[in-house]
Amino acid sequence: MAKRAPKAQITDYDREYLSKLLEQSTANARKATEQANKLEIKISKYNAYSEYYTKLATKLLEGSGLLNEDAQKLRDNATLLDELSNKLEQKSTIF
Repeated sequence: MAKRAPKAQITDYDREYLSKLLEQSTANARKATEQANKLEIKISKYNAYSEYYTKLATKLLEGSGLLNEDAQKLRDNATLLDELSNKLEQKSTIF
């Protein structure tokens, strides 16, 4: 098994290589952090849109329920008017 060289024996080339590698890694980490921050902002916007549309959908569903109730009442009233109309027609034939 090969032994590692003591710190004193690391060449200038190795130091430069490691230094550049560290700089490159730091730059890559910085870029990744910036991208993550941008994505977090986008995620926040999409979450806000999602919340808004969820609330809007809930209101529309509640409203449609009320409209369905109103429509049913109108149907019931129309049926009642038809019945009354038929009764009046029958009475008018008597007179």
